[in-house]
Amino acid sequence: MAGGESLLDYRTCKDGKGAGGRMLGACVRPFCLIGRRPPGAPRNRGFTLIELVTVIVILGALAAIAVPKFIDLRSNAYQAVVAATAGALGTAVQMANIQCLVSNWAGKDNLPGYAAGNVDFNSGCFPSGTGGANGIGNNDNRCVAVWEAILLAAPTAATNASADYRAAANSNICTFTFQLDTGVARAFDYNSLSGGVAIVSNP
Repeated sequence: MAGGESLLDYRTCKDGKGAGGRMLGACVRPFCLIGRRPPGAPRNRGFTLIELVTVIVILGALAAIAVPKFIDLRSNAYQAVVAATAGALGTAVQMANIQCLVSNWAGKDNLPGYAAGNVDFNSGCFPSGTGGANGIGNNDNRCVAVWEAILLAAPTAATNASADYRAAANSNICTFTFQLDTGVARAFDYNSLSGGVAIVSNP
């Protein structure tokens, strides 16, 4: 290096002087000019307004694509939940029916050895409630009773919109309407006369 200065002299210069107070050559002045851009160094600049607007437009376009896709995924998840719950209820009804037939319990209350021992059956050996109910008729509460008695770790059901499913009875048919998806009607029926469970609406 010029004048016998070491690399440390170049990096620690102060007021144009190197170690020992010696003057440094002109070649090292760029290192000593604090707050100024050395010759040949690239300029630092921010984003222009046009660049910022372009980024915002791109992010908006991506959001417009991502949000509908997220909505579709949620809708598919609700659809799968309702279908699975209806299938579980159908299986539980058939198991209860078999237990009733084996025990010759048609039209009787509180089948022992099944569930909590409080399930009542109608004349067709299908579950119809608890606590001495041998028919559902138009009683919403009996639909809820069947749901809670024969399903294990099931979603909640009630006669109002406070639960996962809202239960309503009409002519011995229980309709369970999914409450978590307010934008789409999703429901399935339990026919206590035939034992069938069928999806009414689950688009």
